[in-house]
Amino acid sequence: MAVITPYAQFIFKFMSDTSDKNVTIKFARRTDVMPPVPIETKHHPSSVDLLLIKRLIAETSKQNLLQFLQHEFVNIGKSYAERLIGEMGPDFSPKMAVKSLTDQQIVHIHQLFRQAKFDDPSGECLSPAGEYNLRLGIIKELHPDLVATHSGSAQVFEGHPFIVEAGVSMGGKDVKLGLNIFRFANRIPLLFEQGADVVTRTAIKRIKLLVFLTCQNSFQSAIQQCCIQLRTKIVKKIQAREQQERKRNLSKYIPRATGAIYDVLKEMAQSRASKRKRFESEDAKLLSEVSARSITKDTLSEKLAQHVEQVDYEMALEYATQSGVSEEPRENIFIQALEANHQFIDITSPIFVFRLIS
Repeated sequence: MAVITPYAQFIFKFMSDTSDKNVTIKFARRTDVMPPVPIETKHHPSSVDLLLIKRLIAETSKQNLLQFLQHEFVNIGKSYAERLIGEMGPDFSPKMAVKSLTDQQIVHIHQLFRQAKFDDPSGECLSPAGEYNLRLGIIKELHPDLVATHSGSAQVFEGHPFIVEAGVSMGGKDVKLGLNIFRFANRIPLLFEQGADVVTRTAIKRIKLLVFLTCQNSFQSAIQQCCIQLRTKIVKKIQAREQQERKRNLSKYIPRATGAIYDVLKEMAQSRASKRKRFESEDAKLLSEVSARSITKDTLSEKLAQHVEQVDYEMALEYATQSGVSEEPRENIFIQALEANHQFIDITSPIFVFRLIS
């Protein structure tokens, strides 16, 4: 629960008969961002059963069948309600009193609801945790090395909207080796037994995925999206590690490289002095400095180390720039027109401050 609700604080207390066995566990709040408040909605025609239709008829304030279909269900407009009533048969009419429907007529309405096609519900009645909260919860409780989250769009099963949210992480604190699946269940069905859900049974026991058609594409797509994100992060992490190893390897061979270069330069300087060979001006100057011991193994080693440090810094800066452009979240910034009459506060970002002109 603390993973999917990082905006709440939980305190678990167990009071034993002896005070030394008392247990108190606190799950601190990490964020103030709350999930969207669900909007109350009407029933979708594909999701109702006979008992629910009878209850709606008993509780409705609408007088006739046409008004009942329009106002008690979503995605049924006036024209489509008239069309449905026409398909119900001669025993139905738009003006007939809805309270006068018999049990057989209600069964007929229910059968028509199961056969007819309706637009999917919008999903506004749902309150998903969101990628931001899901990511914070996983980081707060599991402490993974890498994490990726995905929140899918609203899907529908038999008229019931649902949203699949998934997170895939690698590593973590106090996590056993292998595949660990945590299911934070929706309210229907209420599955309190760990490992009793379809996802766990499919992943652990290797049941064929096609056996469970419900939500199959949704949770499979969500996990795949998380894995795609993780692949990108793993590649970048490997590149960063290779860059660090490159600097370490180059630094390790600096003594040998400078020793070999200095020996060659020293031999060339001695040969030049004895045979008076002609060299380019820059080469002659270099050999003269070697002969005069202005250039030694230590100076060559120092210069080479500075060059390696400079190249590593430039590559790290380029890597950070590319990673920042692709990974950092972007925010919309609106700049006020010159003739505007309103005064606004400054808008700050990590590298800029925008002052809107009044």
